[in-house]
Amino acid sequence: MKMKKLLLLATLGLFVLFPAAEACSSIAVGKGASASGAYLFARTEDHFSSAGKRLAVYPAGKYAKGEKLRSTKSDYFYTMSHDSYKHTGVPRMTPAPDWQDVHIAFGTNEYGLAVSATNTTFINKRAQTGGNSYLKRGIDEDLITTALLSEAKTPGEAIELLGRIVEKDGVGNNEGFVI
Repeated sequence: MKMKKLLLLATLGLFVLFPAAEACSSIAVGKGASASGAYLFARTEDHFSSAGKRLAVYPAGKYAKGEKLRSTKSDYFYTMSHDSYKHTGVPRMTPAPDWQDVHIAFGTNEYGLAVSATNTTFINKRAQTGGNSYLKRGIDEDLITTALLSEAKTPGEAIELLGRIVEKDGVGNNEGFVI
């Protein structure tokens, strides 16, 4: 019993001395993996505490075919290939200029596609060499979720679309994503 208490105290001490790393993270559970048969999606955020989020509904056609969506992080623009699908998103709580409303942490669209593209990752330095698509200019986390939810109906379509974008334009950072 004394050993169990000592082990418990040591474990608690580790959590106090070495708190969990802060990172934007997502988890998706498919209907076959949940007890209720429901799809589950959850996300955490490492941004400062005053960066509250809100749930927003973007109507179908909010972004028109040919419209350029501006990155909030660079001078990159993504051009819509068709009118956007209806989707939900979780942008920052603070009202922002309309062009910044494209930066959503995660969301779902009218076809049931769920996307989060703001997940913290750390790239291996060796992966940054050899002619890969890791660029400082290209699509970044601020546009990936909006682009995929606006233009793709299925996970397969979303992955193909993101692949085409990265091949053509590159990426602005090494964020992870969940589709």
